[in-house]
Amino acid sequence: MPVDHYEILGVAPDVSPADLKRAFRALSLKYHPDRNPDDEKARDQFEQVLKSYRVLSNTSRRRAYDHRSRPERTIADFFRTSEGAYLVDEVLRPHAAAASVSGQDLVQIVPVPASVLEDGGVVLVTIRCPKSKEAMEIQLQVPEGRRIARLLRLGEPGVNGGKDGDLILHLIPKKP
Repeated sequence: MPVDHYEILGVAPDVSPADLKRAFRALSLKYHPDRNPDDEKARDQFEQVLKSYRVLSNTSRRRAYDHRSRPERTIADFFRTSEGAYLVDEVLRPHAAAASVSGQDLVQIVPVPASVLEDGGVVLVTIRCPKSKEAMEIQLQVPEGRRIARLLRLGEPGVNGGKDGDLILHLIPKKP
């Protein structure tokens, strides 16, 4: 029959280190061979108490003991162990969807007539579409005094369902 170190020391599995030490001291005094010189049963109890304390007072030994001796009672207990979490990760990782990543915003400098920048108007602008890699002409309505235009979702494409970036046009006066 396997030894239950918690039962030997009379403590619960979630015992704090201070309470564990307190229980050990009380039991080691009770069963110590100097106090019970002719009692073989007390000596055996003392050795069991000492062995149990050595296992439970060392963090790594205690973790290994708990893992081997205490079966998981619920699915939550299984996931609390690093081994359980590791196994689930190994099984599910190949089937998990990759994280979505938004596309980068792109900036393009576009020369336009100075009169359009000052007074506003419509101008024909050639831009390069990052998706198709082709140049395309668009009519751009430029409000009075505006120097920046943002074309939504015409930047770099997103990855795995991420949103596409924007194309930001920086409007500068065209040299005559």
